[in-house]
Amino acid sequence: MSPYEGEKREEEKKAFEALIKLNELSIRAKELEVKLYLCKRTPKGITTADIKEFTEGLIYPDVEYEDGKLKFKNIELDEFKEIADKIREKLLQKGIAVVVTSQDVDKSALAVAMVWELFLNADIGIVARVDFVNEENYSRFVRFITNYGDDLSNYIGKLLVLYDPNIKMKKIDDIEITIYNIIDGVNSMYHDAPKPLVLIVIPEKVYNKLDEKLRNVLEAYRFDVQQNLNLHSDRGE
Repeated sequence: MSPYEGEKREEEKKAFEALIKLNELSIRAKELEVKLYLCKRTPKGITTADIKEFTEGLIYPDVEYEDGKLKFKNIELDEFKEIADKIREKLLQKGIAVVVTSQDVDKSALAVAMVWELFLNADIGIVARVDFVNEENYSRFVRFITNYGDDLSNYIGKLLVLYDPNIKMKKIDDIEITIYNIIDGVNSMYHDAPKPLVLIVIPEKVYNKLDEKLRNVLEAYRFDVQQNLNLHSDRGE
């Protein structure tokens, strides 16, 4: 190899490395742009996270990520994969899934497994876990999901609206109001707006206490998960 060829290759190598670094900086800039967007527009009562933040426990503090595997409260999530895949398929078809769990199923572990499957399959770009949607933040919630659909859905992926209420801390009336407002908010979006996916995970004993009119609305999206992690029934078919 001539000295000229050696210098040329070295220059090409440096140019390639500079291009890689520029690409990394561009990706980082986009990530910061999204974070700033979400920070400004996310309503009170809602926490958002991308896949990295999800594995770091921003949505569920008991999440642990190691060697490419996710755990929740030291529970291996592999046992939830089959049922999570089945619900995921229906969620992508219908846009909404209301998962009703029996007493012996850890609903939050199932919710974590569901969100993880959606992230891994690139079905979503951001998860927004809802604490409450009421009179105080309803209009901002609708504005948030509409703006996300318009501005970010095609850019970083769909939004998942997740409602996994802490049943020890929430009254039935508050749960009813939040579920109603989530469904109503999504349905009130203008026709062509890219709508978020909605995942609601709730114990059977709480579901049965909901107002009958609300349950009638939810029945089309309901999936019962029993102790053996089988999809016991699909009321939507």
